[in-house]
Amino acid sequence: LDQHAIVAVTDPDGIITHVNDRFCEISGYAREELLGKTHAMVRSDAAAAEIHAGLWGTISRGETWHGLLCDRAKSGASFWVDTTIVPFRDAEGNITQYIAIRTDITERKLTERRLVLEEVRARSGEERLQRMADTIPAMIAYWDTQGICRFANRAHAARLRLTPEQMIGKSVSEVFGEEFLAANRPHIEGALRGERQSFDYTLRSATGVAYDTQREYVPVREGDAVVGFY
Repeated sequence: LDQHAIVAVTDPDGIITHVNDRFCEISGYAREELLGKTHAMVRSDAAAAEIHAGLWGTISRGETWHGLLCDRAKSGASFWVDTTIVPFRDAEGNITQYIAIRTDITERKLTERRLVLEEVRARSGEERLQRMADTIPAMIAYWDTQGICRFANRAHAARLRLTPEQMIGKSVSEVFGEEFLAANRPHIEGALRGERQSFDYTLRSATGVAYDTQREYVPVREGDAVVGFY
């Protein structure tokens, strides 16, 4: 345990009677500062009171508790630990001590938080792009290398009676038909080679109305690779 985990032992009242070196290392406290104190020494302000109330309710009944806790080091920095607390009883069934075994998962939690923030920023960027594109009368759509629509603006609804929701996730042939795909395949393949395409084409809406359109296929690159086209 000392080699692989952060370990603390408390008496039935929650007073710390033993901590290992890894506990001292992650908390920033010397062993002498922790012994005789409670885990309030390292409790983070961010920790919900109901979590600790539930924790003590569980272990005081002699049951093992497992969960994630956000604690605070002596420096003020927060750290996350995956925690298991095991009660020990004597021959008469009285709880004599609790052993808390923790694993540091701070880096994992920080990574999860970064991913959430990146997703929020990306979604915010997509929403801004959608709002901007929806004000443009030209039909704008983005297609990936598999020919699947990943983005479309509202102008398609006016021209083709197709909403963005009806296009996104669909293939070129599903949206525009096999005839369109056959006629436009050379331009699609050219765009996916990284060559900008400009040409005229007559589109028909779902009601049969014909529209003479000027089409532009603009390749999108990530590094040296073409990942799709607008």
